[in-house]
Amino acid sequence: MTMLSRGKVLAALAVLTILILPPGLLGATSAPAHAAAAGTLCRHTFIPSPNVGTGDNGLDGVVTISSSDAWAVGEFSNGVAGQTLVEHWDGTSWSVVASPNVGAGSNFLDAVSADAPTDVWAVGAFGSGPGASQTLIEHRDGTSWSVVPSFSPGTGFNFLYGVTAVASNDVWAVGDAQNTGAASQTLVEHWDGTSWSVVSSPSPGSNANELRGVSADAANDVWAVGITSNTGSSQTLVEHWDGTSWSVIPAVNFGSALTEFFGVTSIAPDDVWAVGDFQNTGPNQPDLPLTEHWNGTSWSALPAPISAGLSGNLHGVAAANSLKVWAVGEQFNNSTIDQTLTERWTPFGWQVLNNPPIGTNLRALRAISAPRSQTPQGFAWAVGGFFNTGASSQTLTELIVCVGVR
Repeated sequence: MTMLSRGKVLAALAVLTILILPPGLLGATSAPAHAAAAGTLCRHTFIPSPNVGTGDNGLDGVVTISSSDAWAVGEFSNGVAGQTLVEHWDGTSWSVVASPNVGAGSNFLDAVSADAPTDVWAVGAFGSGPGASQTLIEHRDGTSWSVVPSFSPGTGFNFLYGVTAVASNDVWAVGDAQNTGAASQTLVEHWDGTSWSVVSSPSPGSNANELRGVSADAANDVWAVGITSNTGSSQTLVEHWDGTSWSVIPAVNFGSALTEFFGVTSIAPDDVWAVGDFQNTGPNQPDLPLTEHWNGTSWSALPAPISAGLSGNLHGVAAANSLKVWAVGEQFNNSTIDQTLTERWTPFGWQVLNNPPIGTNLRALRAISAPRSQTPQGFAWAVGGFFNTGASSQTLTELIVCVGVR
């Protein structure tokens, strides 16, 4: 399945309010409503999105600008090498928008962010030769997508996994870079309105250091999360930009074998969420979803529910405010198909929302986005991919509408 993971690239390198929604959209809801908290009703709706090429399609990033303006990015296969995939929501339907590719190797886009409808950024990587990749940054100026030069300091692999646009002259992209035969190092790049530059960032692990997500509440309050490892277990990596420099902020390492972050959303200086998964040592230990919260002083781990007997993870998190927070991922075991996992934060803790069934083999959500400006009805777009048995993967776009959220 094309989920735009690092492994995929390495292998290839060879709401909306009820009044605003089109009337048929909520009527097509394919899963029962779920009361996430008293007085709150949330509905998931599967919204068809295009697929192109002859092979797999998948979406790994999404940004929601308004009820009639959202962008999703990922990759599709044409049978030779992966190509960038960009889709746009205009308030009625999703459509493919032309996006550039670099070189003859695989290209993918892993994340997207926007400061305005005419200032949209997407990041990823492209294959630059056997055992090597370079960063890929693309920009939309309101008319078309174009490649903007970026840095690839590693002699081997260079990836960008996350992007956040604070202003037209203040955009951050994060990932990792690796010299051939050496440990990966965190990679942070910044757009100042004219060009991208590499900004120094800590790499505390001796084996690997990766930043997978980034979010900003203000120019001097930017958070990036990922994973770091020495010999043995891997641990969460959280870094913070205070307007002057990046520094490591310790988080909770919940699992004895693995604790990792994939996504982060910053609401306020004292209200930040990070999501991922953890695993304890021992035979047949499951991966379990992880959520942690920053209260302005420290990080704390909060239980994230999952169906009994299943493993799972959370890949994306989004928030409009402290009461409108969603996280998405997948849950699975060895005898059933993978299932999408969506959770919403309530005054009573995280609660699982019912997702519409789609695909006969596997389905997963990789990213979620909610605009900060909303009516009392909360909404968000979630994206990923799904399989039907014996077929290539297809794009997955789901609309979440919660009524009664303040």
